[in-house]
Amino acid sequence: MKKLKLDNKKEKKSKNLKKLLIVTDCVFERSDGIVRFLSEVIPRIKNKFDIHILAPSRGENKHEIKEGEWNGVHVKYFPIKKKVEDFEIALPRLREIKEEVCGADVVWLQTLVPLGICAAHYAKYYKIPICY
Repeated sequence: MKKLKLDNKKEKKSKNLKKLLIVTDCVFERSDGIVRFLSEVIPRIKNKFDIHILAPSRGENKHEIKEGEWNGVHVKYFPIKKKVEDFEIALPRLREIKEEVCGADVVWLQTLVPLGICAAHYAKYYKIPICY
C-alpha cells in the first residue's frame, strides 16, 4: 500500500513540471554542433522540465508524423519534404505544431527553418514565452 502512495506522489510531481517544447530542424542521427549541444543539455534539465521535441525524421519517413524517444524525452518526428545538400527540410504540419506549442509553457527554438518559424508564429500569437 505504501508503494502505491509513493508512485502517486511521483506522478503528481511530474505533473508539476513546466512543459518545455524544443523545436529543432536538425536530424538527430547527424553528428553536428546542434545535436551535440542538445545531447549535453537535455540530460541536465530533463528532471526540471517535461521536455518534448519537434524534429525532422530521417529520410525514410516521407508522409506521416511519428513519435518516439531520444535521450529519454518525447520526440515528434516530422516527415522530410526536401533534401538540400546535407540539410533535410521537414514538412511542417501546422495543426500538430500548434497543438504542441499551445500545450507548452516555454518554447525553445533551436533552429528556425521551417519547423521553428511555424512554432515561433504560434508561440507569439498565443503569448507563450520563446527562448532562442
